[in-house]
This record gives sequence, structure tokens and C-alpha cells, in this order.
Amino acid sequence: MSDPKKSPDPDQLRAEIEQTRAELGETVEALAAKTDVKARVREEVATAKDRVAQAASTAGDRIAGAANTAGDRIAGAANTVAEKTEPARQQIVETATSPQVRRALPPTGLAVAGALAVIGIILIIRGRRA
Repeated sequence: MSDPKKSPDPDQLRAEIEQTRAELGETVEALAAKTDVKARVREEVATAKDRVAQAASTAGDRIAGAANTAGDRIAGAANTVAEKTEPARQQIVETATSPQVRRALPPTGLAVAGALAVIGIILIIRGRRA
């Protein structure tokens, strides 16, 4: 500052006052930003929402991919079971429509057909589990 014995120059005093005001304004703004808890919380909440939304989107994409893969595997297994059981199904149809079966006792033919049906069901169930 200036020497107290001399009277200060008014222009110099004005310049010092303006500089002090500017510094004080910056300090007040910085303190206000630090004490504005609402604004800081809003920013944190917005950031957290963005992270959660992105994680949910990623999880949804992964689940959709896994579901598609599982569906493809199930369809493939069903086709494999159908291919493997086709000869047995044809044999059942041929046996059921043959003249010998018609002449045989009905309970015996039904028992054979039931046994073949059970075997077919077991093969289908095993194919789904694999």
C-alpha cells in the first residue's frame, strides 16, 4: 500500500478497491460452489443414474444373448431327439398297422406300444437336459 504520512492517490485507491472486489467476488463464488450441497448431490445422482442405466443395458444385452443361445441349443436338441426317435416311431406305426398285431391279443400290442412311447419320452427328456 501507500505511505500513511502521504495522502493516498485517489486513482490508486480506486484500483486497489477494484482488485480487492474482484478477488473477493472469486472467493465468494468458490465458497458458494462448495456449500451448494443440492447442486453437488444432483451431479452425483445424475452420474449414478447414468452408471446404473449403462449397467442395466449391458445386463439386458447379455441376458438376451444367453436366451438366444439357450433357445438355439434347445431347438437343436429337439431336432436331434426327433431324428433319433423317427425310426422307432416308424416301427411303432408299422407294427401297429401290421396284420399280425391285429390278430394278437390287444393288451400285448398296447403294452409294446406303451413301452416304445415311454422310451421315446425318456429320450426327449434326456435331450432337453443335455
